[in-house]
Amino acid sequence: MTSRHARTLGPCTNLNDIALIKLRRPATLNDAVRPIQLDTIASSHAGKTVEALGWGSASYGGPVSSRLRKVPLSVVPPKECRATYPQLNGSTQLCTYTAGSDTCQYDSGGPVVEHADGRPILIGVITASSGCATSSPTIHTRVAAYRQWITAATGPLSVP
Repeated sequence: MTSRHARTLGPCTNLNDIALIKLRRPATLNDAVRPIQLDTIASSHAGKTVEALGWGSASYGGPVSSRLRKVPLSVVPPKECRATYPQLNGSTQLCTYTAGSDTCQYDSGGPVVEHADGRPILIGVITASSGCATSSPTIHTRVAAYRQWITAATGPLSVP
């Protein structure tokens, strides 16, 4: 297995926080294992409800989960997110916030998914927050901003 990173990770900004992993052999596709459609929309997705998934802890400092967890979150406009994170790059990052719900430690790198017509679309990768379910939004890497880089590295993906 080898990995490939998009660009240099920005210090203290979490810019370019996305990577690809190359498997030693192709995955066997079935009902539980299949490619996900990548987001192509450059919109902010503000106001939409998305799902974040991960194996992280349920509370700050808590143990990692033994089961995959998911949480619905609302995408907030970049301007609102910049009130907390002035360094936010709205073209490559997006933010979510829902009072009392959030991703947590060890969820980083997990998917942020929007559902359209019953199909999941990968719009983000969990990146950073100031804790777990605090009053601050969480930053995610915007997948659409890296689609060209992903396709150059993987070739076109066929999503059934």
